Amino acid sequence: MPPEYVRRSSRIVREIAILLVGSDMEGKVFSEQTKTVLLSRHGAGIVSQYVLSAEQELILRRLDTDKEVEVRVVGQLGQHGESHTYGVAFLDADDHWPMNRISAQLEAIESPPVADVVFGHEVRFPSEDGRPLAARTGSPEL
Repeated sequence: MPPEYVRRSSRIVREIAILLVGSDMEGKVFSEQTKTVLLSRHGAGIVSQYVLSAEQELILRRLDTDKEVEVRVVGQLGQHGESHTYGVAFLDADDHWPMNRISAQLEAIESPPVADVVFGHEVRFPSEDGRPLAARTGSPEL
Protein backbone atom coordinates (compact mmCIF):
# COMPACT_ATOMS: atom_id res chain seq x y z
CA MET A 1 0.00 0.00 0.00
CA PRO A 2 1.40 3.46 -0.89
CA PRO A 3 2.60 5.51 2.14
CA GLU A 4 -0.09 8.19 1.66
CA TYR A 5 -2.74 5.57 2.47
CA VAL A 6 -1.12 4.11 5.60
CA ARG A 7 -3.22 4.65 8.72
CA ARG A 8 -1.82 5.59 12.14
CA SER A 9 -3.50 2.52 13.60
CA SER A 10 -5.66 -0.30 12.36
CA ARG A 11 -9.44 -0.20 12.69
CA ILE A 12 -11.70 -2.93 13.98
CA VAL A 13 -15.43 -3.23 13.49
CA ARG A 14 -16.93 -3.30 16.98
CA GLU A 15 -20.25 -2.22 18.40
CA ILE A 16 -20.07 -0.94 21.97
CA ALA A 17 -23.04 0.62 23.73
CA ILE A 18 -22.23 4.23 24.61
CA LEU A 19 -23.82 7.35 26.03
CA LEU A 20 -23.02 10.39 23.90
CA VAL A 21 -23.33 13.81 25.59
CA GLY A 22 -22.93 17.14 23.83
CA SER A 23 -24.84 19.81 21.98
CA ASP A 24 -26.30 19.74 18.49
CA MET A 25 -25.84 22.27 15.66
CA GLU A 26 -28.55 24.47 17.20
CA GLY A 27 -26.79 24.53 20.60
CA LYS A 28 -29.32 22.24 22.31
CA VAL A 29 -27.71 19.94 24.88
CA PHE A 30 -28.42 16.26 24.31
CA SER A 31 -27.66 12.88 25.81
CA GLU A 32 -28.33 9.77 23.76
CA GLN A 33 -27.69 6.07 24.09
CA THR A 34 -26.06 4.88 20.90
CA LYS A 35 -23.11 2.76 19.74
CA THR A 36 -19.69 2.69 18.16
CA VAL A 37 -19.30 1.00 14.77
CA LEU A 38 -15.49 1.17 14.43
CA LEU A 39 -12.61 1.47 16.89
CA SER A 40 -8.94 2.35 16.62
CA ARG A 41 -6.25 3.48 19.05
CA HIS A 42 -6.92 7.11 18.11
CA GLY A 43 -10.67 7.32 17.65
CA ALA A 44 -13.92 5.66 16.72
CA GLY A 45 -16.84 5.67 14.35
CA ILE A 46 -20.05 6.49 16.21
CA VAL A 47 -23.73 6.68 15.29
CA SER A 48 -25.91 9.62 16.34
CA GLN A 49 -29.40 10.84 15.54
CA TYR A 50 -28.12 14.42 15.94
CA VAL A 51 -26.47 16.61 13.31
CA LEU A 52 -22.95 17.37 14.53
CA SER A 53 -20.16 19.51 13.08
CA ALA A 54 -16.46 18.94 12.58
CA GLU A 55 -14.34 20.07 15.54
CA GLN A 56 -17.24 19.79 17.98
CA GLU A 57 -16.25 18.27 21.33
CA LEU A 58 -18.40 15.63 23.03
CA ILE A 59 -18.28 13.21 25.94
CA LEU A 60 -18.45 9.50 25.13
CA ARG A 61 -19.20 7.09 28.01
CA ARG A 62 -19.12 3.30 27.77
CA LEU A 63 -22.33 1.97 29.28
CA ASP A 64 -20.76 -1.30 30.45
CA THR A 65 -17.82 0.28 32.36
CA ASP A 66 -18.89 3.92 32.89
CA LYS A 67 -15.48 5.03 31.55
CA GLU A 68 -15.58 8.43 29.84
CA VAL A 69 -13.44 10.08 27.21
CA GLU A 70 -13.60 13.45 25.52
CA VAL A 71 -13.80 13.22 21.73
CA ARG A 72 -13.70 15.68 18.88
CA VAL A 73 -15.76 15.16 15.73
CA VAL A 74 -13.47 14.78 12.72
CA GLY A 75 -16.24 14.53 10.14
CA GLN A 76 -19.33 12.73 8.94
CA LEU A 77 -18.70 9.28 7.49
CA GLY A 78 -22.22 8.57 6.29
CA GLN A 79 -25.94 8.81 6.82
CA HIS A 80 -28.71 6.24 6.79
CA GLY A 81 -32.19 7.67 7.25
CA GLU A 82 -32.17 9.73 10.46
CA SER A 83 -28.89 8.20 11.68
CA HIS A 84 -25.55 9.88 11.06
CA THR A 85 -22.18 8.15 11.34
CA TYR A 86 -19.26 10.31 12.49
CA GLY A 87 -15.56 9.80 12.91
CA VAL A 88 -14.29 11.07 16.27
CA ALA A 89 -10.78 11.43 17.66
CA PHE A 90 -10.03 10.65 21.29
CA LEU A 91 -8.72 13.67 23.21
CA ASP A 92 -6.25 12.85 25.96
CA ALA A 93 -5.33 15.22 28.76
CA ASP A 94 -2.24 16.30 26.81
CA ASP A 95 -4.00 16.90 23.47
CA HIS A 96 -4.30 20.49 22.36
CA TRP A 97 -6.22 21.26 19.19
CA PRO A 98 -6.91 24.85 18.22
CA MET A 99 -10.61 25.18 17.38
CA ASN A 100 -9.91 25.68 13.68
CA ARG A 101 -7.41 22.83 13.25
CA ILE A 102 -9.50 20.50 11.09
CA SER A 103 -11.07 23.25 8.97
CA ALA A 104 -7.62 24.82 8.37
CA GLN A 105 -6.20 21.46 7.31
CA LEU A 106 -9.15 20.71 5.02
CA GLU A 107 -8.94 24.18 3.48
CA ALA A 108 -5.23 23.70 2.83
CA ILE A 109 -5.79 20.28 1.27
CA GLU A 110 -8.72 21.38 -0.92
CA SER A 111 -7.27 24.71 -2.11
CA PRO A 112 -4.92 25.08 -5.08
CA PRO A 113 -1.34 24.24 -4.08
CA VAL A 114 0.70 27.20 -2.88
CA ALA A 115 3.36 25.07 -1.23
CA ASP A 116 4.93 21.70 -1.82
CA VAL A 117 4.54 20.64 1.82
CA VAL A 118 2.05 21.24 4.66
CA PHE A 119 3.39 20.45 8.14
CA GLY A 120 2.79 21.12 11.82
CA HIS A 121 5.05 22.40 14.54
CA GLU A 122 6.05 20.98 17.87
CA VAL A 123 6.18 22.78 21.20
CA ARG A 124 8.46 21.30 23.87
CA PHE A 125 7.83 21.68 27.59
CA PRO A 126 11.15 21.55 29.43
CA SER A 127 11.68 20.16 32.90
CA GLU A 128 13.18 22.27 35.68
CA ASP A 129 16.69 21.27 34.55
CA GLY A 130 15.93 22.35 30.95
CA ARG A 131 15.56 18.87 29.44
CA PRO A 132 12.47 18.25 27.30
CA LEU A 133 9.71 16.25 28.99
CA ALA A 134 7.06 16.10 26.30
CA ALA A 135 6.13 17.38 22.89
CA ARG A 136 2.78 18.67 21.75
CA THR A 137 1.73 19.01 18.16
CA GLY A 138 0.38 22.42 17.23
CA SER A 139 -1.78 23.78 14.47
CA PRO A 140 -0.64 23.39 10.87
CA GLU A 141 1.77 25.87 9.35
CA LEU A 142 0.10 26.86 6.10
